[in-house]
Amino acid sequence: AVSGSGELDPAARFWHTGGEKVLLTTDDGARRARALGIGADVVSLGPALDWHAALEHLHDRRGVRRLMVEGGGSVHTQLLQQELADELQLVLAPLLVGDPAAP
Repeated sequence: AVSGSGELDPAARFWHTGGEKVLLTTDDGARRARALGIGADVVSLGPALDWHAALEHLHDRRGVRRLMVEGGGSVHTQLLQQELADELQLVLAPLLVGDPAAP
C-alpha cells in the first residue's frame, strides 16, 4: 500500500487478511501508521512521497520485478509524468469516478 499521509483505518479488512503487508509512506506518514499498529512493515521514503524511492525499494529489497498500480488520478498522473509507467490499461465506465457524487 502507498499513503502519503499515513492516515489509515486500522480496522480495514485489508490489514487483517491475506499475506504480508508493506506500507510505503512519508516520514510523517510512517509515524502516524506505526502509532496505529496496522501490522504492516512501514517504509518511510523521506519527507515527501518519492515514487523513484518506492519502486527502488520494492525492486531491491522485495524482489518486485513487475508491479500493477491501482489508484486514483493523482497517483497515475504522478507515475506517468515521472515516466515510471511502461503500460497503461484504461477502463471505461458509465460514470465519472472523479465526480464527488460518484458512488
